[in-house]
Amino acid sequence: MDLRKEKTIKRIKDGFKELIQKRDYSSITIQDILDISYTGRTTFYMHYKSKNEVLKSIVDDIFIHVLNPKVEQAHSFGDESFLAIINHILIHFKEDKDLLNAILKGESNDIFLNRLRLHLDSLISERMMPYYKAENIREDIVLNHLSSSLLEIIIWWITEDDCKEDPLTISYDYFSLVMPALETKNFSYKMGDNLIKLK
Repeated sequence: MDLRKEKTIKRIKDGFKELIQKRDYSSITIQDILDISYTGRTTFYMHYKSKNEVLKSIVDDIFIHVLNPKVEQAHSFGDESFLAIINHILIHFKEDKDLLNAILKGESNDIFLNRLRLHLDSLISERMMPYYKAENIREDIVLNHLSSSLLEIIIWWITEDDCKEDPLTISYDYFSLVMPALETKNFSYKMGDNLIKLK
């Protein structure tokens, strides 16, 4: 993507983020987004079909950033374990907690959560499911349990805890809650400087 296009998309997203923290989602129009981002209507529709698409792209950005090594430049955790990935995602959520609180407590809640759930399902399916099994339980039920649990913890952490708890602690708590129901397949992960092996 060329620099001019990147700047345009950033203006649109930044403008949308500003609006959604001040107004009800239903009252925000495309014209409002155009006005605050100094973007023409034709240019807007070159990138997004609707304001819903702008909202979804905010979630997408976090996962693209965390999971794509070429995009990840600002910081590195030196660890690609699933625990580290969750921790990294939560760090970005904490940075944007005011925005996410506005989204989760407003009319845009369902759109945001459906998109977040889609990413969590994919992430857990690729990075967690190959290492876990649950006797006599279908894999899709296990996936639903793991993804739903993480989603609910994230919602609670943002809206109720106000992200006071450290992201790494929340990540570890998630593992501690779901692990007892699962058997592992020679899986290990890093917790600080310690390598934890599970059998």
